Amino acid sequence: MKKLFSLFISVLMLGFSAFAQEDKGLFNHLSVGATVGLDGLGIEVSAPITRYVQLRAGYSLFVPTKVTSIYNFGSFTVSSTRKLDMTRVPISATPLEGGQGKLIADIYPWPSLPFHFAAGLFIGSGKMFDLSMDAREILTPDEYGHLAFSHNGVFISSDMDGFVKMDVMTNPVMPYVGIGFGHAVNTRHLVSVTFDMGVLVTSVKTQSYNYLRNNAGEPVIITSHVVDDRDRGLLDFLNKLPVLPMIKLNVFFNIF
Repeated sequence: MKKLFSLFISVLMLGFSAFAQEDKGLFNHLSVGATVGLDGLGIEVSAPITRYVQLRAGYSLFVPTKVTSIYNFGSFTVSSTRKLDMTRVPISATPLEGGQGKLIADIYPWPSLPFHFAAGLFIGSGKMFDLSMDAREILTPDEYGHLAFSHNGVFISSDMDGFVKMDVMTNPVMPYVGIGFGHAVNTRHLVSVTFDMGVLVTSVKTQSYNYLRNNAGEPVIITSHVVDDRDRGLLDFLNKLPVLPMIKLNVFFNIF
């Protein structure tokens, strides 16, 4: 993590150094582009700061916004007369809810060549995934928001609509470092294509609302142990993920 932050600062310093050396190209051209990548579909605008630095700003939204899968969590006894059949539970996930704004500096050590470094910020809601477990077929309507059962030290209940809610959280502001090829602003061509790859520096935790809580009634971080490893370690992997990969393909149109 420290090495990634050091790289982020170094690339920013390179950009500021180039800016200090030459400022004649400040915002004298503009390109507008469409993007597709691991952050979804988006739009970006780009303008030069100097011969060595181009600045991009944009917004992306993940499409489709919801994916649903069926999971088998088994059956549980909550009283001598009541069992919960959780063998076919729908769980829906909305990736990167609310979309991501971004501000990125592309730094060209050799302006005539397409290779560049990239550094900037992604700004969003802080939700990597918005998770929702549909318990309406498991519980009766009079149990919504009231019936709770304990499993592996966690008390689980639904809201008043019959859903159990969880989030995979990241930092709302995530530094980005990467490399790329192509010029977003290319005055010699009407259309230009660029490619970026890098990482978003973040910390991730899978947290619950009050529908999953510990003995003290506090929301808990969801781990693979809570679901008896039926997630095949996915929750534990997410909770330890220090960075998120980012790959993007961009098509820019030269405006002036």
